[in-house]
Amino acid sequence: MASITLNKLRQFFVQRPFWQDRLILVFFSLNVLSLGGLWPLWLLKIAQSGYPIYAPFVIQFLGDQFQIYFLPGIGSAIFVLNLILALYSYKQEKLASYFLLGSAIFAQILIWVFFFFFLKYSLSGF
Repeated sequence: MASITLNKLRQFFVQRPFWQDRLILVFFSLNVLSLGGLWPLWLLKIAQSGYPIYAPFVIQFLGDQFQIYFLPGIGSAIFVLNLILALYSYKQEKLASYFLLGSAIFAQILIWVFFFFFLKYSLSGF
């Protein structure tokens, strides 16, 4: 059973030309590294600080404890959605795949800018 799953994963990652494109791998790596750095820092610096982060009205029904995870959650959702769209559009249009993963990197950059802005101004007393 495990070998069947391993073979399916190997077919998905190795045999698809999407995962062999170097620019795709660079964009994917940058996104994964960005999210891998953002989530721990967000949890350590902002979630434990106790300062409120006001989220849009749409997610206020989740409660105050989930609002602080809204921004990195949106960044993760943007990355996953753009990765899926890039994977399926790669055969027809490589440039669209590059644009989708590049826009996910741009979203990560904006989230990092907010993170540093929040750390600098909100936690230091403005």
